[in-house]
Amino acid sequence: RKHLTEFIAEASERLSLRTILLEQNLAIAGKWPDDAFFRNFLDSQKDALLSEFESLNLSKYVEEVATAIVEAKIKLTDIPFMLRLCSAMYQRYSDFGILFFDAWKKSFSSHKDLKNTNLSKLRVDLALFADLIQSNIFREAEP
Repeated sequence: RKHLTEFIAEASERLSLRTILLEQNLAIAGKWPDDAFFRNFLDSQKDALLSEFESLNLSKYVEEVATAIVEAKIKLTDIPFMLRLCSAMYQRYSDFGILFFDAWKKSFSSHKDLKNTNLSKLRVDLALFADLIQSNIFREAEP
């Protein structure tokens, strides 16, 4: 009888949790920000990103992080922070430099037709890219 009571209590708890999650998920449906929201880089996110970075294990997401950094819409004033973030990624994950460089190559190859290119973003990207080279995040190929 005791086992039956415990089973009923656990089943009721799981059902209640599912009901709550269903209601929350239905309430949020259609209210998500568009993809551009996640590509914009805000000053208010800087400290949170660095503090969260210290506690996260991103080893399975290094390529996604590299791509997200390349695609982020940043300003010239964001470059010092981006250098710190990229340096932290490079120091922690050995394959970051290679994956990051590949993401940059893809980005730059998409700028072949300058008519469809956002020149302001390209200017900031080139400045960041130059600083990344000077910071030795992109190593020379070994002979």
